[in-house]
Amino acid sequence: MIRLYEVGPRDGLQGLSKVLPVESRTEMVKLLYEAGIDDIEVGSMVNPNRLPTMAKSGEVYLALKDMHPNARFSLLVMNERGMDEAKRIGAEYINIVLSPNQEFNHKNLGKNMHECMMMYEEMLKDTPREKVRAYVSCAFTDLEPGESRMECLSWANMVASTVVLADTDGSADNLSLADGIRLSRQAGIFNLALHLHFSYRKPPGYIDTLLDLAYAMGVNEFDSSIAGLGGCPYVDGSGSNLSTEDLISWALKNGHDIGNINLRSLTRASRYVRSATSDRRRFFPIRSWSEARILLKSIWD
Repeated sequence: MIRLYEVGPRDGLQGLSKVLPVESRTEMVKLLYEAGIDDIEVGSMVNPNRLPTMAKSGEVYLALKDMHPNARFSLLVMNERGMDEAKRIGAEYINIVLSPNQEFNHKNLGKNMHECMMMYEEMLKDTPREKVRAYVSCAFTDLEPGESRMECLSWANMVASTVVLADTDGSADNLSLADGIRLSRQAGIFNLALHLHFSYRKPPGYIDTLLDLAYAMGVNEFDSSIAGLGGCPYVDGSGSNLSTEDLISWALKNGHDIGNINLRSLTRASRYVRSATSDRRRFFPIRSWSEARILLKSIWD
C-alpha cells in the first residue's frame, strides 16, 4: 500500500506570493481530508514577517482540530518560540527540518547542524518520538568537506519515528536516491519517506523512475502537494513539489493500493486549490493529464 503524506497546505502554500486567508486554508485541508487523506501538514509555526503565507497557522490548526479531532494534522516547527506556540494550542504531531548541508541550515534556521540538533533536543524533550517527523533537507545534494549525511540521518532517527529524505533542490537521480536509501538503512531508519521536487531541468517521466526505484527499495511513504504547489523558498531552482495527482496516477498505473482516497473528492480539492491560489504555471498541462486520468478512473469505477 502507498502511504501519501500531504504537504500542500504548508510546503505548497509557503512559497506563493499570494497569502490565503485562514478560511481558505482551512477549507483546503478540509477538502483533502474528506478525499481520504489522513496525514496532512497544515502549516508552519514561523515568524509571519519572514513567511507571511504561514501566518496564523495556529488558527488554521485549531479550526481543523475542532472539526476533525481524530485526524493526523501536523505543524512544522523550526525554533523554540514556534514550539511553545504549538504546545499552547495542543498540537499533537510535530515536524522538524534539518540538513547535512550547512548553507541550507544557516539560510533556513540561522544555525549550523549541531546547533540545530541541540535546539531540537531541548524542544522535543517532552514530545513522544512517535509524534515527530524529521525532514532531512538537501538529502541528495553534493556536500562540502566536513559535512556528514550519516550523522544527520542517525540523529534524525533518534528523535523522530519517521525520517523524510527531502530532494530540496531537485537534484535527485537514480544513483543519489539509491545511495540515500541505502545510507538511511545503515543509519537504522525503519520508517523512511521520500519528498521529491519536480525539477524543470529533468526529462519528462523521470519522477516515475525515481518512485519506481524507491518503492523497489522498500519505501512506500511519499510526500506530495495538491496541484503540485510549492517548492523551497530558500533554494533557487528547487522546482515544485511532486503533485498529489501525479503520485496517485503513478500508484494506480502500477497497481498499488491507495487506501481510502476518493478520486472524485480529490479532483474537487485540486480544483479548489487551483482557483484559490490562481495557479497558472507553465506545468499546468502535464498536471492536467494526471487530473484527467484520476477523474476518468473515478467515473469508470
